[in-house]
Amino acid sequence: MHKSSTFSIILPVYNVEKYLARALKSCIKQSFVNIEILVIDDCGKDKSLEIAKKFAKYDDRIKILKNPKNLGLFTSRLNGAKYATGEYLLFLDPDDYLEQQTCEKLAKIIKNNPNTDLVGFNMQITQNNKTRKKVLYQHKNYRTNLQSFIKDILKTKECFWNLCGNCFNRKSFLHACSTLNDKKDLSIGEDALLFFVFLTQIKGNIITIKHALYHYIRRENSLSSTKRLTSKKELNHCISDHHQVIEEIKNHSKYLTSSALLLLKKVMCFELQYYRTMYAFIYHLNSTKKFRNIRKYYFYSMTILYGIKLSFYAWHLKSFGRKRSHMLIFLVKSKTKSWLSLIKRQVYLLFSRKKGRGGGTSVTPSFPL
Repeated sequence: MHKSSTFSIILPVYNVEKYLARALKSCIKQSFVNIEILVIDDCGKDKSLEIAKKFAKYDDRIKILKNPKNLGLFTSRLNGAKYATGEYLLFLDPDDYLEQQTCEKLAKIIKNNPNTDLVGFNMQITQNNKTRKKVLYQHKNYRTNLQSFIKDILKTKECFWNLCGNCFNRKSFLHACSTLNDKKDLSIGEDALLFFVFLTQIKGNIITIKHALYHYIRRENSLSSTKRLTSKKELNHCISDHHQVIEEIKNHSKYLTSSALLLLKKVMCFELQYYRTMYAFIYHLNSTKKFRNIRKYYFYSMTILYGIKLSFYAWHLKSFGRKRSHMLIFLVKSKTKSWLSLIKRQVYLLFSRKKGRGGGTSVTPSFPL
């Protein structure tokens, strides 16, 4: 009888022929071998599928699942989770890669902590040839409950809802996904939705570790990020997707069984509304001939909106009550630091000059994570 895998690594693929080989190599070279690698082909137009098939010939742990049409990242991930046989799920974006000992370290933790639903770990972020550690978790091997976990992630200035920085129990993940409306066509914000919904359904243990097990590559000048800021159609999709995610999170209010989840819902909805407003702001700037150079005015829009964001946290300090107010104080402090770093980064982007074909500037602004 075939033994089921411990981990299923879900790898959605769409026009990523330049990076796919590195991602697949990081999977097949894992020191822990009891894994399956699910490549979800989303009907791209490049040679990604051919590359995946070549790897699959040499490693039977690689399985290829082809979508009937282009369904997007959200549906591709869900399809992969439904098809998976592993006890736990890992999500890998095709332009990123895993540490060689990622699965081995996670397997040891899960073995020592039965009935674990979620293992959170840190990341290494590479941007402009510089690498930094994205620290969400400070402890080496910390077993926690939902209340404490939410408190810890809200303290950080980093984006905490990235699926790729977590290992999920497959059955718990699928149960959480079953509470969602079936029809979803999201191109952005899907991580926030799935992460929140999973936490509302979590029953088992939560383990956090300080090891950076995932390498996240941020490509600022990629075609997709540039198109997202300059195409009205893409901006409209971003605005619509954020609205859809916010409404879905609000619809899950009936599953909120603790004050921590209520606070998390309020914070995440505001964070997502902030990004939605930001995209709408850029959309209108891009629609006006006077402000077509959104790279210049992006700095002003970001700092203004981030100030409004800080005001939200400060204004809600009283209404959250004594037990939850200290969590909001941490939020204000961390977001203030993030705001200052954002201003510093945007000033750099505003005045830096990168020569393009026409000799002008070619700088793509980055969103704060």
